[in-house]
Amino acid sequence: MSSPSPRTIPRVPRGLSAELDDGDVVRRLRDVFELVTSLTGWTGAPGRADLVTRRLAEGALDGARDAVVAAIAAADGSEADRGRLSVLLVQICEVRSAVREAALSRRAVALASARGVFERLRPLSTVTSLMERAPAELGRVGFERCLLSKVDRGRWIARAAHVRDDPRLAEAIREAGSRHPRQIDRQLVEAELVRTRKPILVADAQDHPRVHRELVSTSGSLAYVAAPLVAGSSVIGFVHGDTGVGNVVDEFDRELIGVLAEGIGLAVERIVHRERLFSLKQVLASYTGSVLDMVEEMTDGAPTFDEPPVTAPVGVSQPRSERPARNPEVARLLTPRELEVMDLIAAGDTNSRIAARLFVTEATVKAHVKHIFRKLSAANRAEAVSRYYR
Repeated sequence: MSSPSPRTIPRVPRGLSAELDDGDVVRRLRDVFELVTSLTGWTGAPGRADLVTRRLAEGALDGARDAVVAAIAAADGSEADRGRLSVLLVQICEVRSAVREAALSRRAVALASARGVFERLRPLSTVTSLMERAPAELGRVGFERCLLSKVDRGRWIARAAHVRDDPRLAEAIREAGSRHPRQIDRQLVEAELVRTRKPILVADAQDHPRVHRELVSTSGSLAYVAAPLVAGSSVIGFVHGDTGVGNVVDEFDRELIGVLAEGIGLAVERIVHRERLFSLKQVLASYTGSVLDMVEEMTDGAPTFDEPPVTAPVGVSQPRSERPARNPEVARLLTPRELEVMDLIAAGDTNSRIAARLFVTEATVKAHVKHIFRKLSAANRAEAVSRYYR
């Protein structure tokens, strides 16, 4: 089966609850709880204003089931009362199944959205662009507020933040984390991210003694999840997320942000490796050009005791007999190809023009110039020319 296009992946819904965003399931929960209350006197139903999470729903359904079973066992009334209670027990089981299906559906959508995040981050070619883009992409998975930070010499420093429909708050959160960098030690719960390299869930952020107080105060977060960004063998940063109003986060949110952080860390590794390979390619190209020139010098013509001829530079008509004589001692230090390059340098040619005349790469010319400067103990072209003709 083909994976859905990133454009068609729906955003993970948030609002009434963390996992039970299906209005029909929530309505059925409310109806069952009201029936149990009316028939058994049970008082454990969540209030109307309470956020109905899967954990809360499962716990309440357990309490409702126990109340109905106890009422059936104690019933001394008519068979009709027992029948109604038995039907209600079946309804409780059906609603429990609906709750679990809704939770699984939400997780499936979140995982599909995570795949879309990775697809959209993959084309980015710099770590900076990745860091700036990642928080907004995490928002598309369902985290209303996201923060991406770097770890620099043991300090936690915020880099980029995203808040759905509130860029001012996002900037305020970023500033709170960047203006007040914290040393990562036992005073911070985030030290666990570095120690265990596993995601965490902080359920009581406002009262927790080991949170980043400036960040929590600015965001107003009641609960959040966080995960380490690992590249290679090092923790290079953190990813934080919460669900906005109500701040309901659970174990699935914790595992989800862990998967997302792992993907971002791999993306950073890929970009860094690509940059290193590009640099290595340039170095190898320079060395390869030098080797090819050496081979050309060794195979081009018969050996001779005479000095190699010097071709007049482009645009210069001065005959060689009119040029200053080379310093023989200095000239003996240079290879035949370096002598050609040195003559063109003395004529005022640039590296690109020398490369064109000698049919080599500009990187090869730069390598020759570097070797010439070193052999002549010269700091620049003018000094090299002066010593060459002295």
